[in-house]
Amino acid sequence: MWVFVPNAIIASFKPIIISYKKANEEQYKINLQRLYTITSIVCVVFAIGITIFSKLIVYILYGQEFINASTVLYILIWSLWFGIIGNVHYVWLVCENKEKYSLFYSFSGSFSNIICNLIFIRKYGMYGAAIATLISQFIANVLSFAIFKETRELTKNALEAICFIGPIRYIKNNIRERKCL
Repeated sequence: MWVFVPNAIIASFKPIIISYKKANEEQYKINLQRLYTITSIVCVVFAIGITIFSKLIVYILYGQEFINASTVLYILIWSLWFGIIGNVHYVWLVCENKEKYSLFYSFSGSFSNIICNLIFIRKYGMYGAAIATLISQFIANVLSFAIFKETRELTKNALEAICFIGPIRYIKNNIRERKCL
């Protein structure tokens, strides 16, 4: 349910980014990176909260007999971060009229999920399925974008957001701008 928040942010940014694509290429790129940054910050905050409270959440919702599912919950919550990054990528794909790549990225996620499930479920059970989802989301929404020259920049943007290079730069710039006022 928490993915509503970053998806609402993406939906709010989308018309702004599309308008800048038509009017100002530099502002378009700045706002696209800003979207990666903001959604990454939101995802990490939610994921940390869910990770910390996963046992309590599972206990309240399902009871003590399902408490082991809390580990699955906190693995899966981190995989959604990569899914949100994929949603930001899609804004770029639309702006650049490159939706043709969407099928490849969806296929790479599905294929990698099947392979990872075959490997990890036998060894780790339900935890393996969660790990497989985490890995396949990363492959589909980060790594696979590095394959095509036209979409490599998205991998760079995503990695900056994931490694918090983008968020740190964003915070520094906002502090600097406020000092100038």
